[in-house]
Amino acid sequence: MREAKKAQVISFDLMIAIIVFMVIATLFFVFFSSRMKESPEVMLDYESKSLRNVVAVSSEDTMTPSSFVLRNRVDYEKLVELAKKTDQASALRDMKNDFGIRNDFCIYFVDENGEILPIVYLDNDDTPRYVFGIGKKLKIGEFNNRNVECGVKYTSTELGI
Repeated sequence: MREAKKAQVISFDLMIAIIVFMVIATLFFVFFSSRMKESPEVMLDYESKSLRNVVAVSSEDTMTPSSFVLRNRVDYEKLVELAKKTDQASALRDMKNDFGIRNDFCIYFVDENGEILPIVYLDNDDTPRYVFGIGKKLKIGEFNNRNVECGVKYTSTELGI
């Protein structure tokens, strides 16, 4: 009879351990699955607000290396500096860190008619360069009847200007 009681104790302990393990595993999966269900719209809304707060600042104290709007005025030199680096993967990573975002981004300008405006600067050999946005290379629209991409440096010949 004694051996029957030992077997019952061992099987009861094993059953309790399995139940505790299953409860912990269930809680773990519930916690992480709820965090993974964050909708893309919510995430984009959050990151766009975060981006706005870092790009446009109200005082020089809150500027980051990637801020280029101070008191509602674009610092064109700072904008050109970022545009020159937009095709470098390390610079884009640094900008993402400054902006506090995880996803790809593209910041570009349009006029009152919805036309995309280039960021224009002179390259080292005094060649005018046109960049239509700061960020990941992706199609953003047309300029002079040509498709343009964010983060790509164009010459006037390529744009037909």
